[in-house]
Amino acid sequence: MGIIIPQATLPSGIVVSNVYACISYNGISIWKDPVSNTYNFNGMYKMYSSTDKKLPPVENLNLHFSSNVITDENLYTTFYNQLKTLYPGSTDC
Repeated sequence: MGIIIPQATLPSGIVVSNVYACISYNGISIWKDPVSNTYNFNGMYKMYSSTDKKLPPVENLNLHFSSNVITDENLYTTFYNQLKTLYPGSTDC
């Protein structure tokens, strides 16, 4: 499971096109903040130049976000949905 991102700017400022992003053997952490009563998600994802992942990743990135609720969907689906909000126009792969 992953997404195809039509265009993204890496932290270095380099613009990449048509990259594949996936969790790829990285875990996702979730914890509840008792003060704010929100759920915090944290995980790593990788960007590759193609879906076959034969070459090393273009970039390893961290994603942290908060939510007031946890839905019934799979935790990985929640993570990928958040990635898709960061990269508009991305599609499931």
